[in-house]
Amino acid sequence: MADVILQGFRYDVKSSFMHGAADAPPAIRAVLDNGAGNFFTENMLDLKSTHMLDKGDYTELSYFDIEQITLNNIIKGVPIITLGGDHSITFPVVKAIGEVYGKLDILHIDAHTDLYDEFEGDKYSHACPFARIMETCPVGRLVQVGIRSMNTHHRQQAEKFGVEVTLADERAMSQKRSPFLTIFSLSAYARELIDEGR
Repeated sequence: MADVILQGFRYDVKSSFMHGAADAPPAIRAVLDNGAGNFFTENMLDLKSTHMLDKGDYTELSYFDIEQITLNNIIKGVPIITLGGDHSITFPVVKAIGEVYGKLDILHIDAHTDLYDEFEGDKYSHACPFARIMETCPVGRLVQVGIRSMNTHHRQQAEKFGVEVTLADERAMSQKRSPFLTIFSLSAYARELIDEGR
């Protein structure tokens, strides 16, 4: 039985500016398999010994295929890692996971909230997945950490859906540190939030 499932979506149709995110899944795989990596975690778990069931990268698909493909790939009790693609794929992937597991708590580490109700006339834009998730998926908590770009509409959406948002500069200022936070300091802070039940 697999310890982890891996799937990739070569999809960037809903990117509003530049395209190229569809090339990410094979690029990530190339780096993982280049021989230069160290696959040990900080607690000495050897990830190379993990049995990964790789479903490959999906191409030539419509946006609404992503949810069904993910549902087909999920094995209950086995974590699934998804490589993308623009941020729009987040909604159908999370929707599928919610259909299998029920209520979800989500930690979103990003510079943007992705909470637009619609962007450039598209409710499924890369700028909107968390609005769709909060409207249709069984979510207990959405905690967003590292946000550096938030406008009035984003704030209204966050209030409407009860999203817990920590701006990147708030975290930096509270520790009297540089505003340039690392993924490590953000993930440590996110763990603190979760442990405190905030």
